[in-house]
Amino acid sequence: MTKSSRLRCLLLPLVLMLGLIMQGAAADESGIDSNLPHNSAIAAQNIVSQIRSGQPISYNNVTVTGQLDLSRLEGPIRHPLTITNSRFQGPVLMEGVIFSQGLDLRGSIFQNNVSFARSRFLGDAKFSGARFTKQADFSDVYFESVSSFIATHFSGDCSFSSAEFQGDAAFLGTSFAADVDYDDASFTRSGSFRAARFEDVRFFETDFSGQVTFLSALFSGNATFAATRFQSDVVFRQARFLMGSTFGLSSFAGLADFGAVQFNQTAFLGGVKFSDLAYFSGARFGGDLILEEARLYSMQLDDVLFSDRSQINLNSTDFTKFVVRWSSIRDRMVYNGAAYLALVKNYPKSTSIAPISPSSWFAGAAFGTGWSITALPTSPWSRTTRAWSGSMMPTTATTSIAE
Repeated sequence: MTKSSRLRCLLLPLVLMLGLIMQGAAADESGIDSNLPHNSAIAAQNIVSQIRSGQPISYNNVTVTGQLDLSRLEGPIRHPLTITNSRFQGPVLMEGVIFSQGLDLRGSIFQNNVSFARSRFLGDAKFSGARFTKQADFSDVYFESVSSFIATHFSGDCSFSSAEFQGDAAFLGTSFAADVDYDDASFTRSGSFRAARFEDVRFFETDFSGQVTFLSALFSGNATFAATRFQSDVVFRQARFLMGSTFGLSSFAGLADFGAVQFNQTAFLGGVKFSDLAYFSGARFGGDLILEEARLYSMQLDDVLFSDRSQINLNSTDFTKFVVRWSSIRDRMVYNGAAYLALVKNYPKSTSIAPISPSSWFAGAAFGTGWSITALPTSPWSRTTRAWSGSMMPTTATTSIAE
């Protein structure tokens, strides 16, 4: 069995398993149709009164008028709350609410701002097929069980900052038409963002303990995964990054599948750590690939395509194994002495060093007589604190050779 065949054997079960995990959640969302006509109206205050009296709430295809404010309720909501295929005309405030049972808002339309900030969902939280036309706030929310946002549409800004997903989190086919952030959020079990569509999105210091997939996701704006922790396998296969993408200071403990990913602009992986295989085979780079100060166990870049202007920055990069065809990286390399020694070790049978061209520095011999490396610009990263010091997408440094 070839190396590529073994890799496919590893990747296929991972993708299939993530699909099966989410299949049950997707099947549970069937029957939701947000295009049904809304036949009856109910005042938001009536719903609040029903909850206070201990009545279970179950409505379908209604229009909720006025502001629905559950934030002032005393104690948890002990019965399931279901309002599906409905329209909420006023603001929805459910801040700091404890839902002891499930919350089901599938297929509903929210015409005003919505806030679930600091709420706790102890049962399933179902938002699949819903449409949020204004701002939606899920910051500091706790999801103890399954949370499903399958095919949900967010038109305004949205925040899941510091949210805790203890159960499986399903964002399959979810679309975000404005900014969204998952800063400091944590995903304990599996997460699926398969075929999700993002504008500007930020995962800053986000923690993924379980497997997560961004298979075929579309990132139309800037995508930031800065200092994100992927503690298990992650799949970005066939994702498209149309603008800038940064994974600076992120860590990948398991398999990182970036196969056939499209990077239209600079792919910034400065300071990242790949503890397992980093698989980039078939990826396309329209801009630079920056791996400055990265730590790589094994990086596979075979069959990649670079634009004519693309460079690969390996300044101070530490790696064990680098799998890439020489023709793909000819004249693209930017590196200093430490990275050069690692490259020499990685390519012990390469052609001898040519006296002028830096593209020939893959020789099995040591530095030739008369060669010297000029001092490189100071790194934008702080070596001691690892804090940001300047642009998140630093300009590629250059190395000059003097004969």
